[in-house]
Amino acid sequence: MQEYAGKIKAFLDKFRQEKYSGGIKMAFEEGRPQTFWRSDVPDFKSKPIDEEFNLEKILLMATDSKFSGSLFFVLEDGEIKHYYCIETLQGRKLMERLDSCRTGGTAAGGKRTVIAIRAKKEAAT
Repeated sequence: MQEYAGKIKAFLDKFRQEKYSGGIKMAFEEGRPQTFWRSDVPDFKSKPIDEEFNLEKILLMATDSKFSGSLFFVLEDGEIKHYYCIETLQGRKLMERLDSCRTGGTAAGGKRTVIAIRAKKEAAT
């Protein structure tokens, strides 16, 4: 699937060269591009990219057969200013992930979770 990474970068480069302002959302299923959306008015807020932002690394991750989810890029005058990633778990992958989780009252991070239930006893009449 990773042969798509270069093609997707070229697709984004076209918008960058045209100095596009707006959002581009890309959905992937098991590393295969599924749907791309373009929005002239992105309707959400995301954090700005930082100096460690690496477009090629992100595209290689998204086109890996283990990835399903969405990428969203917000461009201003052709420059990527904001980015976020959402991983999607569904079907067989979701069941595999759930089956790999241990039960027994531990929360993420290995800390024990305690759930207390208290009932109030009604006074007898």
